[in-house]
Amino acid sequence: MLLVAGGPAPTIRAVDLRECADPFLCLTNKYPTYLEPMRKFLPLLLLMLGIVACARAGSESTKVDVSWMTDAEAAMAKAKAEKKVVLMDFTGSDWCVWCHRLDGEVFSTETFKKYAGEHLVLLKLDFPRKSPQSEAEKRQNMALAEKYEIQGFPTVLVFSPEGEKIGELGYQRGGPEAWLASLKEITRS
Repeated sequence: MLLVAGGPAPTIRAVDLRECADPFLCLTNKYPTYLEPMRKFLPLLLLMLGIVACARAGSESTKVDVSWMTDAEAAMAKAKAEKKVVLMDFTGSDWCVWCHRLDGEVFSTETFKKYAGEHLVLLKLDFPRKSPQSEAEKRQNMALAEKYEIQGFPTVLVFSPEGEKIGELGYQRGGPEAWLASLKEITRS
């Protein structure tokens, strides 16, 4: 048993805390005055949190996961089967500044990923200086660089679904919209 002073006029009442589900509320006999505004806005706060959570979940579900292949034969076969254009990106992932800019300003954006998921098969042919790479991948990449006479990085070759080279791109200013406009001009899609 506990004696508590409560209410606007000082009164003393006896409270048995063992019979109370919420001892704090039993002691005060109502919400404390500093919680009164919270009681009014709690439903609104919960509603707003629910809306934010739904919006975040919705935006995460619209993100497209686009992966770059490293096997040229498999990429060409996939493009032919799916009737998609192939982007063959010759890059120096751990040393080429312009390759990093192309990746950051274009390839990493949701705009590019959405377009690529619908229209492209992506093939990355990397020429790293420090990162490990299998001997088979090094041979493949070097052979393709020689075949297509690659002179600098980044160079992005564009191939039809049938495997015919139809164009070439590199870094250009303007972000994904400008870069995709150039790609669409090449592919006419």
